[in-house]
Amino acid sequence: MARRHYSSIAARTTLASGVDDTTTTFVVVAVSNWPASYPYTLIVDQDTVNEEIVEVTGRSGTTLTVTRGVDGSSAVAHSSGAAVNHGVSARDFDEPNEFINGTGVVTESMLASDSVTSAKIVDGTIVNADINASAAIAQSKIADLTSDLGSKADLADVEGAATGLFYKASFNTVAFAKTGAGTADIKAGTKVWVNDTVVTFATATSITMPSLTAGTDYFIYVIDDGSVEAVAATGTWPTPVAAPPADSRLIGGFHYAPGGNATGTSGGNTTPAINEYSFWDLKWRPAAPDPRGMTLVNDHFWSDIYLLNTTASTNGTSANNKTIYDTQSWWDTAEELGKYGKRHPRYREFCDLAYGTTENQSRGNDPVTTGLGTTNTGSSNTDEEFTSKWGVIQATGCLYVWGDEFGGGNAAASWADINGGRGRVYQQENAVILGGRWSNTVNAGSRTSVWDFSPSILSSSRSGRGVCDHLRLV
Repeated sequence: MARRHYSSIAARTTLASGVDDTTTTFVVVAVSNWPASYPYTLIVDQDTVNEEIVEVTGRSGTTLTVTRGVDGSSAVAHSSGAAVNHGVSARDFDEPNEFINGTGVVTESMLASDSVTSAKIVDGTIVNADINASAAIAQSKIADLTSDLGSKADLADVEGAATGLFYKASFNTVAFAKTGAGTADIKAGTKVWVNDTVVTFATATSITMPSLTAGTDYFIYVIDDGSVEAVAATGTWPTPVAAPPADSRLIGGFHYAPGGNATGTSGGNTTPAINEYSFWDLKWRPAAPDPRGMTLVNDHFWSDIYLLNTTASTNGTSANNKTIYDTQSWWDTAEELGKYGKRHPRYREFCDLAYGTTENQSRGNDPVTTGLGTTNTGSSNTDEEFTSKWGVIQATGCLYVWGDEFGGGNAAASWADINGGRGRVYQQENAVILGGRWSNTVNAGSRTSVWDFSPSILSSSRSGRGVCDHLRLV
């Protein structure tokens, strides 16, 4: 309640003009010795049938702003000359009695600073108290709480219960780090919600590896006992791992490649190793549903490591030692990639993903299968020479891949039925092919592009390579 103000020497006055029962502005003849602060009480027509109690909330000269009919009285009309007294009413006596009898409400304005002490609080019970965020109450100030707080879940852990926590120290990097050709850690600061338990990795922790097989993808699981385990993911999507570890949660994966990435611009090697750019996690991954067989290029987009194969429905679009998908039009290849959330690379993207390959040379013969010489060795140069910095295998000089752009010359100014019977095209531009084929020799490379073939052309030297966007979630 607001404090009301009083004066012992306030002079009686009268209304200078009459008011009806709704008027909230009174003009009086004088205000001699009336309270200088608000609110205060006036009684109009006291001890008559028209008695009304009003509360003054403001004054300018002899003009008063009032609240009508307070403390059980009713607003009524008053004539000019009606008596106006400063006084008290029932509430001025009832309210103190409520505190005397223990039923009143104490407001902030009623308390002096530092006036509430432990001795003045009976039983010490406070219900629904609002404590300012800047209060910084020390744990030691709360009895029996100091030892208990250490075992309580922190904010991130509590959030995990509701949202399936996967927390990294930085969302600008993947949760794993390669430590050797076949070894890796989960990074310090990672927290994972597993089976109603928050597993916290305060320090970098080794991932338990099986016997690794070259050209294979592995999924990484955190187990509720705090261990981390990699399992081969060779099954058909969406269940590439038939039997995950018990009491575990899938949080990421990687590709164990048949050879190492390029370290310069002369291709890679044939020593099997984890492709460090293939690591993915729940918040750092390809936009395509199936992350297997992909590598992150320049932290920008993901590329298939391998050329498109003929058994994508079983093995995914990027798999080692599979028959290469070729002799298909631009449209059919785009459609095949699109089934798996991928697309042809744009020319600029291809230049990036193929960087590190051996430039201006080609394989010499048809590779037939994906990977590093899994079917027949290159007659002029071997497959590892065409591995890029990012671990893209057979990146150039093996088969052309369709690109996403159209350009170059146009077809004749007429309708043409060249897209598999799905409508006709009029003056269709050519579709770019990228990287070079096995017989292109010095014309093959990371920036090789040809713009003079219709998208309808079928050729055994033309395949596809899927790319998709990079997801970086927080």
